[in-house]
Amino acid sequence: MTDDPPHIIEAVPVDEAGLTWIRCSDESTAEIPTGPVSTVGELLDPLQHVPRATPLLTDGYEGGYTGAGVRVTEVQELAGLPTHMGSFLLPADAAAEVAGRGVSGWAQMQDPQRPAPVGDPVTAVVLYRQGR
Repeated sequence: MTDDPPHIIEAVPVDEAGLTWIRCSDESTAEIPTGPVSTVGELLDPLQHVPRATPLLTDGYEGGYTGAGVRVTEVQELAGLPTHMGSFLLPADAAAEVAGRGVSGWAQMQDPQRPAPVGDPVTAVVLYRQGR
């Protein structure tokens, strides 16, 4: 018997069910839902079945994957930003966008519509690409 921590030895995507089936070195198995998540709970619930030593990665800048980092910060959701922008910004950046002084370029778009805040600012957990 080895002292190595459990790790995933097989992962089988089941696209029609929206999940990936995994088998681990400790002989455990699990079905992990795939796709977007909106809350920390939606992320953590399925990950409870994944070995803790499994690498956590995110998309690389132009391809591949890279390490992920975590930060906690206050953000403001905005509706109406161009698709190349995320819909959540730091509150000061959101205020600049609404005032027409932001970096998104919405004012230069054909038929521009001013972005609008959605609700109040919230504190969020942000997963980010390392080195960014």
